[in-house]
Amino acid sequence: MDTAIEKMYHQIGREAVSVAEGLSGKLIVYAEVGNDIISADIFYINQQDTVRYVFSPDYLNDIIYEFWEKWKNSPKNFEWRTMCYVF
Repeated sequence: MDTAIEKMYHQIGREAVSVAEGLSGKLIVYAEVGNDIISADIFYINQQDTVRYVFSPDYLNDIIYEFWEKWKNSPKNFEWRTMCYVF
């Protein structure tokens, strides 16, 4: 994996964790990406053992979209449209 892409991958995780108030279990970032469009959501388990849902903030959407663009433009990588990031 390209170093810049790997750094962005880790940045997605850090930013998603920062949004998840009271995170105490699994966290999932689910995103669908296409040319000039993105939809991303965050699901996580909080301290009350409840699944929480939050819209991904714009800055995280921007990171995911940039990650998608870099990924599809790297040699030997197949383009994807859906991402499920589990932390």
